[in-house]
Amino acid sequence: TGCLWWVAVVFKAGDIHLEPWKGRWRNGNLGFHLAQVHPFLTKYMKTLVNGTVVTSKSPNILIPLCGKSVDMAYLQFQGHQVTGVDGVREAADSFIKEQGMSVSKSERVGGFNVLHIVDQDKNSNFAIRYFVGDFFKADPGLMGRFTAAWDRAGLVAVDPPLRARYAQRLAALVESGGTVLLVAVEHPPFGDGSLGPPFSLEEEEARGLLGRDFNVELLEASVPYLHVLPVFPRCCPCSPVAKALPMLMRTICVLHRKRPARAGGCLVANPLASGALEANPP
Repeated sequence: TGCLWWVAVVFKAGDIHLEPWKGRWRNGNLGFHLAQVHPFLTKYMKTLVNGTVVTSKSPNILIPLCGKSVDMAYLQFQGHQVTGVDGVREAADSFIKEQGMSVSKSERVGGFNVLHIVDQDKNSNFAIRYFVGDFFKADPGLMGRFTAAWDRAGLVAVDPPLRARYAQRLAALVESGGTVLLVAVEHPPFGDGSLGPPFSLEEEEARGLLGRDFNVELLEASVPYLHVLPVFPRCCPCSPVAKALPMLMRTICVLHRKRPARAGGCLVANPLASGALEANPP
């Protein structure tokens, strides 16, 4: 079995779901942050970009619930277009400061504050677009669609009842034929009885959530305790995460966005993939 593990923010309907995460940023409680490029990203980079040669039409990569992930800078340095989405402004500010970058342009797009982040010292053709706002309000009409997505801290961070909505948003934002690398964990309840974040997600449930819009392929599953430690480099030994580490199984899946179905020779649009979601989901 496998599943998805990540690090990010827990989102619920409305803005109140962001408050706990804003508090974490204010208090410096950032044990979920990984200070180095994720090893799965470097290992499966060619899979993510589907072997595309970097050109002016380089893959446009989405990073949902990105925080201040150094993966954004890494992907930009590789010559890719990068768009991050997170609901906490402090995360964006920390990323800019720690990476020594600057904002070349700031604008309001829909319900998002969009920062165009550049590094004057590095030769990059693209600015990083950082959308500060609720991922559940992300829409192709605002952001466009993406050829790839790197989800190392999104799906397992949201409350399990919201996973279906998250999967719908991801499908809406990734273009047909696009690729998603999804990292996950499977684990029992933590030492204090809490379930997450990161929340455990079994491979069967992941396939059920994503199989409608993606072909899901398990790339790797790693159980050993030492393989998990680099993901929590600042984890306190007495914390719930540390107590569960020996039981964690880390997995990575590749998702290939399905092409639209055809009926009578005509393309049939998926309403969920077009950005249409019920206003008040159950």
